Amino acid sequence: MGTILLFILIILFILMGYKLFFTSWIPSLPKGLQHSDFIYYGHRGAPSIAPENTLLSFQKAIDYNMHGLELDVQLSKDNELIIYHDQYINLNEQAIAINQLSIEDIQKINVNHKFDEFDSQYIPTLEDVIDILPQNIILNIEIKSYAWQNANVITKKVVDLTMAKSINNQIIISSFDPFIIKKIKVCNPEIATAFIWSNKSYYHYKLFSYYAKPDAFHVNINDVNSKMAKWFKNKNISMYAYTVNSQSNLDKAKKYNMRGIFTDNPVIKNV
Repeated sequence: MGTILLFILIILFILMGYKLFFTSWIPSLPKGLQHSDFIYYGHRGAPSIAPENTLLSFQKAIDYNMHGLELDVQLSKDNELIIYHDQYINLNEQAIAINQLSIEDIQKINVNHKFDEFDSQYIPTLEDVIDILPQNIILNIEIKSYAWQNANVITKKVVDLTMAKSINNQIIISSFDPFIIKKIKVCNPEIATAFIWSNKSYYHYKLFSYYAKPDAFHVNINDVNSKMAKWFKNKNISMYAYTVNSQSNLDKAKKYNMRGIFTDNPVIKNV
């Protein structure tokens, strides 16, 4: 009798935990992110016309009237928030982890190797970008998934900076790592978050969306399908596609009722 009762209690506990885990989740975007229009984000600024993740690139995206900017954040060796996508940077024909360089060394590196019409361009800090951000522009801050070693440090620094700059109503923090998204919500539940996913990820979008409970979902345009779109619509989660640089992919994003896209080419907004 005791064994049966214990078994019943275990089943009830599992079912209650399942219900709590899978239903206690109401995605909500701040008013500053609740646009009725289809949203165009400048992916790393406007890298088709200026060096990516530089102040020049972000300013170009702003000049093209993009609704939002997307950038990549990680830490320098001395724990400064820098804007750079890759884990490594090529210096003197040697790949060096960016997080092994101080902010002083990083800001001496010219990252313009493609656009002859522009002078040298340098790696900015997150604060540098926030300082040029117009009040009507959304800022998508992606915390790189390889920052997991310092996840507590980087999430707290990002949250503290955005709060100090009073821009929480116009930002969304995203990551491929659902554990980083969860940490953001622990630091400040009012900050909007987005889980980034692609088929190459070992995270399953349903399971880890339930865990991280993001307010939005960013998916590779090549992985978008009707089943996925229906699931997120039923969950009332806003979906955005990356990286959309062609008219056919823009049409696909709109076909599946996505809220917006990330693009390298700001011209696509006016096509």
